[in-house]
Amino acid sequence: MSAGELIDTEKYKQLLLDEHSAYRRKQGASNMNQLVWDEQLEQEAGDWIKSCNFDHQRKGRGENLAFATETMRTDG
Repeated sequence: MSAGELIDTEKYKQLLLDEHSAYRRKQGASNMNQLVWDEQLEQEAGDWIKSCNFDHQRKGRGENLAFATETMRTDG
């Protein structure tokens, strides 16, 4: 059973868009285009995740990558 079968994905997508828009309003964003879900971008992102390649796609869209690790001190 997939996650899409467990939750209403359309409601979840709308929730993400609504929350993002609410945050933009709180930050005083103005003159912004209304956000809509992009099915093609969703598919491309899913395909990219499956490749497990931690790198930018460089398709002309903004991409944020983050990685953190803790280092152990060996000097005592």
